[in-house]
Amino acid sequence: MSDPSSSKPKTPRPDESTGFFRRMDGEPYATADDREELVAALSRHVGPVARVLVERIDASRLTRNDLFMAAAQELEDDAVRERFMKEAGLYR
Repeated sequence: MSDPSSSKPKTPRPDESTGFFRRMDGEPYATADDREELVAALSRHVGPVARVLVERIDASRLTRNDLFMAAAQELEDDAVRERFMKEAGLYR
C-alpha cells in the first residue's frame, strides 16, 4: 500500500532567491509583469480587447507559457492565433 501522506499535494513555497512562487515542477507562476507583457503582445493582434481577454484568464496557477497558451486559445481567427503564437515564441 502507498503512504497516504505522499498523495497529499505539496504546498508551493516562494523561491528563496526571488520571492516568487514556483510550481512543484520548478516553473514559476506567471507574474503581473507577464500579464502586462501578454496584454502588449495581444494588443498588436486584437487591439484594446486584449486587456479583456487577459482579465478573463485565471492566471493564479499558470506559468508564463501556460498564460500565453490560454490567451492564444481565446483567439477565434486561426491566422491571428498563428501569428500571435509565433511572435510569442510558443512555436519552436
